[in-house]
Amino acid sequence: IKRRIRLFRSGQLQTLYDESRTVTSTSPQTTPLADKSQQQRRQQQSAQKAADNDDFKKAISRLLRATPIAPNSPENINICQQLHPPTLAYEPTLPRTRSQVYTSPITFTPDEVTKCIRNLPKGKALGIQGDSLDMFARLVKKRVPQQHKKMQASPTAQHLATFFSNIANANFGKYERNHINTIYFVAFHKDVTNPKKLRPIGVPSAIRRIAANLLI
Repeated sequence: IKRRIRLFRSGQLQTLYDESRTVTSTSPQTTPLADKSQQQRRQQQSAQKAADNDDFKKAISRLLRATPIAPNSPENINICQQLHPPTLAYEPTLPRTRSQVYTSPITFTPDEVTKCIRNLPKGKALGIQGDSLDMFARLVKKRVPQQHKKMQASPTAQHLATFFSNIANANFGKYERNHINTIYFVAFHKDVTNPKKLRPIGVPSAIRRIAANLLI
């Protein structure tokens, strides 16, 4: 998986495509009944979770509409290549003087960050750098006390608050930016009759997920 991601990120899509042709997978006709039952159970649980959140449109879609994974083929390889345009130089222009500042910088408190991390869902897919929400959740669980006053004084909670405040204000360098990007490497059919209509699936990093939850 790491090799394929590296090939994708470095633009070697033809090599990635050629290697993918050698991969074999189990067809639905030969899938064991136990596996099919497990897939159906996961689908029902996913739909129930959407319904519990009052997202009935998504619940109905998960139950009634099958969205197959788009296969790698000559018909859509060009579409997949266009998911990532050429990399542009990232040079944020930040105000130099106080008179140019029109908005206050975003500042998260230790309470906001720890509460956010504790409420995030568990067992999500790893980010492109191998990071995960579970890693941050375990860090908070082990190093940040539950009691409010002790939590405010916790060095770990303070460091996390400073870290995500810097992320929200784009106060980071080019190297750190690679840990915040969302990578698209799986595509689903939007219309099975038209192979050019694809819905890419993004895998954001844990840092990006946490920052987004804090901002929302």
